[in-house]
Amino acid sequence: MIAIAVIVFLSHSNKLPDQSNKGDIVIGGALILSGPAASFGESSKNGIDLAVNDINSNGGVLGRKLAVKYEDTQISPETTISAFNKLTDSDHIKFIIGTNWANQGLALTALAAQKKVVLVSPSLGVKEFNEANPYIFNTWPHDFVLSRSLADFMYKQGHRNVAVVGAQDVWVKDQTKNFNERFTELGGKITFIYEPNTDEKDIRTEALKIKNDSSIDGVVVTVA
Repeated sequence: MIAIAVIVFLSHSNKLPDQSNKGDIVIGGALILSGPAASFGESSKNGIDLAVNDINSNGGVLGRKLAVKYEDTQISPETTISAFNKLTDSDHIKFIIGTNWANQGLALTALAAQKKVVLVSPSLGVKEFNEANPYIFNTWPHDFVLSRSLADFMYKQGHRNVAVVGAQDVWVKDQTKNFNERFTELGGKITFIYEPNTDEKDIRTEALKIKNDSSIDGVVVTVA
């Protein structure tokens, strides 16, 4: 998906991401490459590298090789903005693959439009991101579609009173909200909702509440 997006963009662009008409075409990667969520960025980087190697081994794009300049966004919107500005202002890159999390991507939507930089996320599913402006895309399906489909599945399986375990994170809350809305529309009942902070580790008290509530016939976890 990302490889196709790169080819389509470069093939139809009057101005390639690299300023020069010689040498490599340089695209950016703004990904979580360090910290507790580095697995998201590393997986994305591995996929990008595989796609770029495949493209280059088949002649590149417009007769030129692709190269990727990576910046580590870590997990905060502030470091993400800094990484984005480094790629666009210092490296003059106009096509960036990233970022991984919703709070990061939402911080970049206005900047992408302002600088006319194409931004493609490999793992961000909130609709407020890729519907923000014509420069924003994602290869991940909208989270609300998956959440509503999960509600349909749970209801069809016969569950009518469920507990929902989420988290205080924008993309998780979006999934929880859409699951709850759809399940209620179908006639089900959300008996218990628990949305702890992302750094909370001891959830035994809330887990016991769910276990001891005999009315609950199913548990849904909206944290991927």
